[in-house]
Amino acid sequence: MVRNPQDWPWSSYRSTAGMTPGHECLTTDWLLLQFSQSRMDTYLQYRKFVSEGAGIPSPLSELKNQVSLGSKQFVEDALDKLDPNGKIREVPRVQVLVAKRPLEHFDNIYIGGDLAMVMAYLSGHYTLEERGAHYGKGRITISRRVKAYELGKWET
Repeated sequence: MVRNPQDWPWSSYRSTAGMTPGHECLTTDWLLLQFSQSRMDTYLQYRKFVSEGAGIPSPLSELKNQVSLGSKQFVEDALDKLDPNGKIREVPRVQVLVAKRPLEHFDNIYIGGDLAMVMAYLSGHYTLEERGAHYGKGRITISRRVKAYELGKWET
């Protein structure tokens, strides 16, 4: 629709790429941390990442039935698991989460700080900063440990 991402008037690209200040409701730190810990470097890396994706076909062109994305077999398997008579209900995230437990709770259950740190993340209640302060680890270290756990590459 436009030649350059910064030309799209409703995009957050300009703010995320450090070209303009972001709206107060726009949070970009988590995204930018995927590229670097240096703010200026994150902007450059983000711009490079977006420009490398230019011209690549959108994965949305592969949608099946306007909602399913994946191989034919994957879509069929997923549809087989759905109850066609079931009701769709949107449940606010806060109602799905169990009650917030103190970080010490995870320390007592999961012996070894790294596993406790990961489980605290998976509870959905703590920010990287809160866990980092409690466990004495940086945000990148915590993110890497969580990712390793989620990918089944956990090392004790």
